[in-house]
Amino acid sequence: PSGERYELCRSVHAEANAIICASRRDMIGATLYLVGKEVPTGEYVKDAMCCSMCKRLVINAGIEKVIVRDDKERYRVVDVAQWIADDESLSGEGKRPHYGLLDTVRGVCILSMVAYHGMYDLVDIFGLPSAWYTGLPGYIWQQSICWTFILLSGLCWQLSRRHVKRGLLLVGCGAAITLITWLVMPSQRILYGVLNLLGLSALLLIPLDKVFRKIPAWAGLGGALLLFALTKNVSRGSLGFEGLVLCRLPRWLYATDLLAVVGFPSPSFWSTDYFPLLPWFFLFCAGYFLWSLLDKSPRAKALLRPGLRPLSFLGRHSLAIYLIHQPALMAVFTVLGRIAG
Repeated sequence: PSGERYELCRSVHAEANAIICASRRDMIGATLYLVGKEVPTGEYVKDAMCCSMCKRLVINAGIEKVIVRDDKERYRVVDVAQWIADDESLSGEGKRPHYGLLDTVRGVCILSMVAYHGMYDLVDIFGLPSAWYTGLPGYIWQQSICWTFILLSGLCWQLSRRHVKRGLLLVGCGAAITLITWLVMPSQRILYGVLNLLGLSALLLIPLDKVFRKIPAWAGLGGALLLFALTKNVSRGSLGFEGLVLCRLPRWLYATDLLAVVGFPSPSFWSTDYFPLLPWFFLFCAGYFLWSLLDKSPRAKALLRPGLRPLSFLGRHSLAIYLIHQPALMAVFTVLGRIAG
């Protein structure tokens, strides 16, 4: 079977052949270049990586770096010393390294979201007056959470391998939240919330991935951010960013709620948490291209490795926290309200 019983294989892998053909002196501190192509299609092998046996040979040969070609424009730089630290020479699965700082940032974001929704419950549901929360400071707070979380989700898309499973899970959780809020708290119903956006975005990127890989990362990042800015006001009937209105969009786009998921809600549509594909999918794509830039820099990836453990823990469990935090907040505020009497 593929990937097993290498000791019975008659072939010599390319890495092993390169090491055999060079002297020990030439191997010390050397760089190994690795590229794989599918024989039937000629396409680059996705997520190519040395097998477990070749990793052992690379380590013992004294090779310092392995550069892996992902496609015509993109490549990865692998620090062999990290294989030793992570003991990846035993896996042979091409497991991508863990970046603790990304989990830490997600953990900070999830804490900020819980705090923001706590204020939302106090102000919008329990009637606590708060001018700053309903004004510009509260809006900036809310937008900072949204922007960070969606950009980070797009960035981490390339670090995941189960896009279909993850996307369907998020869409399913979003649908469950819609059903629960509609039945239990219809005045606070959620249609096309952030989980629905993240799930649909993850699924949409699957067919777009091959196209995006051909676009230079800097151009993709700039283009995605520009499109995000241009479509920021689409749900309000125009192209433009916040107070800047470039042009009004045709009214027929907003005649039905069938297009609300895209970003064209009818005048009667409402949701307490609304994240349509336009403009937010473009911010998700900006995260995708941002990782393409970071992936080319060994120094940037080294800086992303460390993280703060408590915050990283929250970041790794952000979905579970998101699903339970509102019921938990409502329960706490209800109990405190009854005690205060």
